[in-house]
Formats: sequence, structure tokens, C-alpha cells
Amino acid sequence: MILHYLKLLWKRRKRHTFLFIEFAFTFLVLIAVLHYALDKVRYMSEPLGFEVKDRYIVNLQFDRERLEDSTAFFAQVNQLKSGLRTLPEITSISVSNGVFPFGNSDWNTNHEDENFSYATSYTIIDEDAVGAYGLKMVKGRFYKKEDYIKKNVPLVVNQQFVDMFMTGKEPLGYVFRFNGKDAEIVGVTEAFKYNGEFRPGGAFTFYPANESWGNSNTFIISVKSNTPAIIQKQIHEILKRELKHENFSIDTLQAYKKTFNNRYWVPLIGMLSVSLFLIINIAMGLFGSLRYAINKRRSEIGLRKVLGATSQNIHFQVVGEVLLLMFLAFVVALIPTVQIFEFGNLITDYNTFIASIALSLLLILILVLICSIIPSQRASKLMPAVALHEE
Repeated sequence: MILHYLKLLWKRRKRHTFLFIEFAFTFLVLIAVLHYALDKVRYMSEPLGFEVKDRYIVNLQFDRERLEDSTAFFAQVNQLKSGLRTLPEITSISVSNGVFPFGNSDWNTNHEDENFSYATSYTIIDEDAVGAYGLKMVKGRFYKKEDYIKKNVPLVVNQQFVDMFMTGKEPLGYVFRFNGKDAEIVGVTEAFKYNGEFRPGGAFTFYPANESWGNSNTFIISVKSNTPAIIQKQIHEILKRELKHENFSIDTLQAYKKTFNNRYWVPLIGMLSVSLFLIINIAMGLFGSLRYAINKRRSEIGLRKVLGATSQNIHFQVVGEVLLLMFLAFVVALIPTVQIFEFGNLITDYNTFIASIALSLLLILILVLICSIIPSQRASKLMPAVALHEE
């Protein structure tokens, strides 16, 4: 039966060429779009590890010439915190460097030796980070002021740091070199996907602000739930009064998230729109092509019925020819698609790539079945005497 359909397709190859090319191109585009979309969905399923709602980011400009040492710097930081805490809606304030969620900033460090090697992103932040970010600790605790006077620099790492570099090791109390100093892990957080939901998480480390105070220029402020937006103006007035200038910016972490995520939503929506356009084109072309083919083959269908073909046989013939054309186009499209993804290093996860191929095939298969049902039923109900008489 398949060989018979192949012969029929070959005889009508000129008529089916455009539809074949459209099928193949749609498969190629759909696989690429679904691979991108499924990748993002996979990343979105990973925990962020921090709260976004009810958080404010304040980017400050300190007068570094007047702040000669860490004592002067933290004195001003504590003064600013004291002023802000007069607002009852504020629950926690933490000073950090510019590496914060959705902030388009990234600091990295690595170390390699025979005992322990790692590569991690990190942020500089003080001991109030847990409350400010709503971090979820899975082991140990976050560092405190009391830890700063100890011999080793206290660190907090995320679970992915442990999974990637500390297999078989107990993280709590582990001592290693970090930024040229002896450091000790005192706690492990669930995660810290500061680079957003649409990108994979990675190893992350929290480094005490007192060890690198000169780079700290950001406040992370958490407020009570349902706090009105007027709190932003109140924060502005307090900082203006304490700093004696207005060289700072205040925005919600949700606003940073929205701006950051637009770089992923815009191309995703654009690619999905192109895919939808191609699918609609295929549906319209397929439906019209089948109606035209059936009208041109009325005598053939009538003759087959006279020779004993049932309505079901006619139905299967119409649907079978289109399905075979679709599968041929799928095979032709799959060969360059695999080559492009493989040699272009575009496959981030083979399971996701295979799922995108299977899902694209399933979507086009459903489309073909839907578009061929009505024309095939019309052909199967054609009376042989009428068809032959018209001929």
C-alpha cells in the first residue's frame, strides 16, 4: 500500500512540490522553536531560591573620598539603615555590590589545585541577606557579624556549588582558598538564580561585605506584603536627607525582573508567531490542495468504487497519501536540522532536543489529520454513478 502511495505521489510530484517544501521548512522551524521553548520551560522549573515580590533595589553613590576605611563606610551604612528602619513597613535591609538578581552584572572567580577546584559566580553582601532576599537555607546558617573576627572568611554557597564541586565532601566547615584568602563554608542555600528563570542555574557564593566594602553600593530592601507604592517615595526622602544628594535610584525587583525577562519573551513570542503563521499556511494549503485533488480525481474514485473499493478504502487513500508526504518531508527536514544543531553546539540537552522533534511531528500530524478529515469524507461518500457520469 505504501509503495502504491509513493507511486501516486511521484506521478503528481509537480502538484505536491510546494506543499512538500512547506512541510519540510515548517518542521525545521518548529523543531528550533520548540527546542528553545522547552529549554526555557526546563529552566523555569528550577527554584529561584529568593523572593521577588516586596523587594526594592537601591543603587547608591557613596562619597568614597570621605569614606577612608571600612569603619567610616559601615558607619554610614548603619546610619542609612537606621533611618530607613524608621519606616515600619521595612522588614530587612542588606548592603551588597552590584551583583543582584536580574541586574545584568556578574562576578566570577575560580581556583584550581590538587585538593579542590571550583568556578563560581559570587556576590558581596552583608549578614542581613537572608531577610532581604528571603533565602532558603538547606544546611547550616548564614554568616553573622561574630564570624568576621574568626580566622577564616565565612562563606555561604548554594546547593549547586555543592553538587558540582563537593561530591563526597561535607560542605559545612570545609576550608579552601577563595579570592586569595582562607575561607570556610558556614551554610548552604537552596539556590540563587540571579540570572533569571530563563537561564540555567549555576554555582553561587555569598561573600561578606566587610571583606570588600569598597565595592558595596546597593541596598536590597524587603517590605511587608501589600505595602503601598508610596513607600518608594518615603525611602527616597530618607536617603536624600541622609546622603545630602539624590545620586541614587530606587526600583522594585519585580521591575528589574520584567525588563530582564523581556529579552527572552520577545524572541520567544516572535518565533511562536512565525511558527503559527507557517502552520496556518499549511492548513490552508493542505485543505485547498485536497479539495482540488479530489475534484480532479472524481472519475478515479468512482472507478475504484465500481471495482469494489469501500468508502473506508477511499478515506484511507486520501489521508494516507498526505501522511506519507508529511513523513517524507519530516525525514528530509530532520537531516539538516540534526546537523545544524549538532555542529552548531545548539543542543543544551538531548532529551529536550528529542522531545522537540517528537512534539513537532505530533503537532503536524494532528494538523494533517484535522485538515484531511473533511475532504476525505467527501471523497468517500462520492457515488460512483455520479462520478463516472460527470466524466
